[in-house]
Amino acid sequence: MTIIQQGRYHCYDGIGVLGYSAVHTHPPVRPGSDPIVAPWLPRDTLINEPMVVVNAAQAEAAKLAGGRPDRGADMAWGFFYDDVDPELARGDVDGFPTRNGNVPAWGSGTLPAAVSASCLTPGAVAPEAAAVRVPVLAAFGERDVCADPKGEPRAYLSATSVDLFICPRMGHMHNFAGTRQLFWRRIETWAQWVGQLKQTS
Repeated sequence: MTIIQQGRYHCYDGIGVLGYSAVHTHPPVRPGSDPIVAPWLPRDTLINEPMVVVNAAQAEAAKLAGGRPDRGADMAWGFFYDDVDPELARGDVDGFPTRNGNVPAWGSGTLPAAVSASCLTPGAVAPEAAAVRVPVLAAFGERDVCADPKGEPRAYLSATSVDLFICPRMGHMHNFAGTRQLFWRRIETWAQWVGQLKQTS
């Protein structure tokens, strides 16, 4: 949502895109596990119209190969690094997003439906990302939902600068990682630089 807002309306002095790929957001799984095949939906899909899945053949093949529709437990490997309490990780992904009615105090039982429907489609925000004209911080955990972190800068064709940070020993759930303070400091340092840039321009 931040990328779309900035690409269209140019409201911010800089944007931090944390744990989301402007090229291809894709949940990883433990090596040796069946890959997750998310449906790729066009952004113009309307709720009252038939849903178009542009990778329907791949999704059907994955289902026939034994893929389960609820892959929450499989996603835990990419969401949490090994130093996170396994019980906490299980509680976060069991029955995600509703968590079977047992939503932890820090969690949300809902998702923004319009965004979540298409955000895993490759290139879903490509036009707006290319139109961002301010500094960008693209930051990820070592295990995150970005298919190619080092390829992220190419999405921001008009940005005045693009910083890439991959935080060690961190999964997609950044604030649960043992290295979260390193991540926070990187964001803070970048934000201070953006503020200095604004003052000089």
